[in-house]
Amino acid sequence: MKLFIALFLLTVEPHGYIERVEGERIERDQAFSDSLKSPLATVSIWRVDQPELTFGSSSEADLVWNQSSIAPVHLRVYWRDDSVYLEPLGGPVQSVSSEKQLRGRQLWEIGEYYRVGDKHLVLQLHPVGPVIRAIDSEADAFLEFSGLRYFPVDPAYRVRARIEPQERRSRVVLDTQGWEREAWYFGKLFFELHGESQELVLLLFDKDPSPDSRFLLMFRDTTSGKETYPACRYLSIPYQEEGETWVDFNLAFNPYCAYGDGFACPLPPYGNTISTAVRAGEKAIDLNPNGDYNMILLGITFNYIRRYEEAITLFKEGQRRNPYCPSWYLHNMAVSLRGLGRWDEAIVECQRTLDRYPDHFPALTVMASVYGMAGRIDEGRDVVQKVLKMDPEYSIQKISLPHKYDADAQAIQDAFRKVGIPDK
Repeated sequence: MKLFIALFLLTVEPHGYIERVEGERIERDQAFSDSLKSPLATVSIWRVDQPELTFGSSSEADLVWNQSSIAPVHLRVYWRDDSVYLEPLGGPVQSVSSEKQLRGRQLWEIGEYYRVGDKHLVLQLHPVGPVIRAIDSEADAFLEFSGLRYFPVDPAYRVRARIEPQERRSRVVLDTQGWEREAWYFGKLFFELHGESQELVLLLFDKDPSPDSRFLLMFRDTTSGKETYPACRYLSIPYQEEGETWVDFNLAFNPYCAYGDGFACPLPPYGNTISTAVRAGEKAIDLNPNGDYNMILLGITFNYIRRYEEAITLFKEGQRRNPYCPSWYLHNMAVSLRGLGRWDEAIVECQRTLDRYPDHFPALTVMASVYGMAGRIDEGRDVVQKVLKMDPEYSIQKISLPHKYDADAQAIQDAFRKVGIPDK
C-alpha cells in the first residue's frame, strides 16, 4: 500500500497545479506591461566596461541614443572601485525614486532608475558586469503588447526526470551575442516525453552551488522556429546533487532576446534538442517580418539546416537595414560561407567582426575552423593561440555546435584538431 501511494504521488500533479501555473503566467504578463520592467520597452543595453563613458544623442557620445529629448552629450558615467557614478552634462537627469534633479556627480545604485529627457535609464548587474538599460515607454512593441502567448497548461508535460552529475564539473564560456559568460557543465538530465527517451545537458552559473541555486536548462524541440522561439527556450530547475526531480515544461519561457535586439542571451549546448514536440510553456510572439533582427535569426536557422545561400541573402539584407549591426550578425555570415567552402570570404567576415571587437570569441573560433578546413594550418594555429589564451580550458568537448547534421559538426571538429584545439 505504501509503495502504491508513493508511485501515485510521483505521477499526479499537486492540488491547484493548473491554477498555480496560470497565476505565474499572469505575473509574467504584468511584468511585461510595466514600462520600467518590460523587455519590450528596452531599446538598448550597454556594458559599463570602461572607466568613463559619455551618453547622448550625437556621435560625439560613447553611448548613442538618438532621441530629440536627449542632449548631444547628456551625461557622463564613471566606473571607479567597483562602483558606478553618473553626472549630468548637457541635459537634465532626474531620479525616479526621489523625483529630484541631479546637481552633480552621483553614485548610481544597482536598480536605480533615472529619467533622461523623456526616456529612462537603469543600472543593472549582469553576469558579465554592470550594464545600462535604455527604456522607452513609447516603443511600438511595448505599446502594442496585449499579452504573451502560451500553450494550454497540460499536466502531461510535467515529467519525472533523473539528474546524473558528471565526475568533475567543467567550465565553459558561453557566447551571449559577443559577451562571454562563464558557466559550468554539471551533468545530464534524463527523462521520457511522448514515449521517447531524452538526454539534455544541465548548466550552472554558480561555481559553488548552494541549496538556493538553480539549473538552467536551455533546449530546442521540433516546434522551434515554427510555434516557438527559434533560438531556444529556458527552464529553471531547483538545484540538487543527483537523483529524481520534476521537470515542468509548462513553465518553459523565452529568453529576453526573443523580445528585443539589445539583450544578450546564452544559447543551448550542441545536442540539447528534444526529439519531439514540446507544446507547453511560452510560444513565440508575433514578430516584425521586416526587422533586421528577425532576418538574422531566420538566417541562423537556415545555417542549421544547410540552406546557406538563403542565409547569406538574409544576413546581407539585415546588415543593409542596420549598418551598425551587432557583431554577431557578421560572424554568422562567416558560418554560411564556411558551409559553402568559400574560405577566403568567410575569413573576411570574421575579420570584419574582429576589426570592431578584437576579442570577439565566436569570430575567432569560426576563423580557426575555416583556416583548418582550408588547409591554412599555420594561420589557424596563430588564431588558436589567442583562443586558448582567452579560455585555457577551451576544447572540442565543450564546443557548442548547433547543426542538424552530425557530419557538419564532425567536419568542424576535425578542422579544430588540425589547428590545435585539444579534444578535452
